[in-house]
Amino acid sequence: MNQETSKQIKLGAFVLAGIILFIVVLVLIGREQNLFERTFDVYCEFENVEGLQKGSNVWFSGVKVGTVQSVEIQGPGVVRLDMSLTNASQPFLKKDATASVGSDGFIGNKIVILEGGSPEASSLAEGDKVTSKAAQSTDDLIATFSVTNENLSKITEDIKGITAAIRSGDGSLGSLIQDSALYQSLNSSVYSAKLATRNTAKATEELSRLVADINQGEGMVGAVLRDTSYEGRLDRTLLGVEKTADDAAAAVAQLSQMSESLKAIVAGLDDPNSPVGVMLSDSTFARNLQESMNNLRVSSDELDRTLEAAQESFLMRKRIFRKNKEEEEQPSAEGMPRAQDGN
Repeated sequence: MNQETSKQIKLGAFVLAGIILFIVVLVLIGREQNLFERTFDVYCEFENVEGLQKGSNVWFSGVKVGTVQSVEIQGPGVVRLDMSLTNASQPFLKKDATASVGSDGFIGNKIVILEGGSPEASSLAEGDKVTSKAAQSTDDLIATFSVTNENLSKITEDIKGITAAIRSGDGSLGSLIQDSALYQSLNSSVYSAKLATRNTAKATEELSRLVADINQGEGMVGAVLRDTSYEGRLDRTLLGVEKTADDAAAAVAQLSQMSESLKAIVAGLDDPNSPVGVMLSDSTFARNLQESMNNLRVSSDELDRTLEAAQESFLMRKRIFRKNKEEEEQPSAEGMPRAQDGN
């Protein structure tokens, strides 16, 4: 009896474990296939599904939202996918949503990737068609990587050549790196540019302070700009300058007239028919004039000698003595007689 009971207990435990395992597997498969969630069906069409099969997952924003129910060829270059999506994802999937074929990782299982669309569009409904978006296949990616690798190889070779040229001192960059004198010159230029920039900054700062002082009315320029009394003085000064300019213009006009007159006089001097022109240009007249002047000088000398001889004569001396005596006897301006000469 105990043996029979033990066998039955073992059999019951085995059956119960089998039932529990079946339920667990069923639940896992149901969750995988969305058997226990409310869903709605949509479809899309592709030219190439790249190995996508029935039961493949549908992802949206990194979250599984459904499965592929069927994969059917509708015609040349047209493959229809029927998808079952959860109702929880429906508010986020819009009418302009798009679907593309992707993979779990680089060489993982194929999946369908959904993009939700614009927020203002209405949500997907039962039986709607989702716009498909072609994705690059693995072969295309490999071909792209191959071309990229070739380009990288060429770029690497070019970089090696450039590095070798720089090391050998070829080109401007090589000369700059290898030639210490050029480096020192460039360093000096950079230092000079730095000093110039610093001086410019100082000058700008000083100019800012100067403008601030002017705005506050400090200094002569600030006083002129801020003090309204200077406006009348400046107007009077400008009027004086204008009057001076007018006087200068009049003086210039007079000088111009005088210049014209001088030109006329000079022209008259150059004219051999005028008196002055005759005096300047006629050599005979000049000699006659010189002889006349010599004769006048000789005559003047002769006259002086004649007068001296007359003064030394007896009659002239007596007449001169009498005249001097009469002048001495005349009363002076004060009413007193003049002092008599000792002679």
